[in-house]
Amino acid sequence: MNKNAPDIFKINDGKLGIVNINNMIPSPKSCLTEVLPLVKDKQYRKLIIEQTTYLNNHKKRLMNKIKWFMLQYNKNILPKRIMDRCCDFNLLEEKCKEYEKEEVAI
Repeated sequence: MNKNAPDIFKINDGKLGIVNINNMIPSPKSCLTEVLPLVKDKQYRKLIIEQTTYLNNHKKRLMNKIKWFMLQYNKNILPKRIMDRCCDFNLLEEKCKEYEKEEVAI
């Protein structure tokens, strides 16, 4: 995996995993659930805590990479091989907004 891939954010240089920016999906805050209390396996729980801590400590760097990536995506100037592995962010954003409107109406 290319260290400088524009759609990848390595968590602690990849030791704790990666964030695939190209596969991120929008979610209303009302739909988010903390999973940590449900995790029983001690090693997996430790990994999630370490990942979360790292991401919180490097939030600005991650958010800057996401913003840069989305700007490149929206301008359609990412390499084809990267565009081919991306979600359709515009469609996902549209559907997320539709869902939020329906939630409010209920």
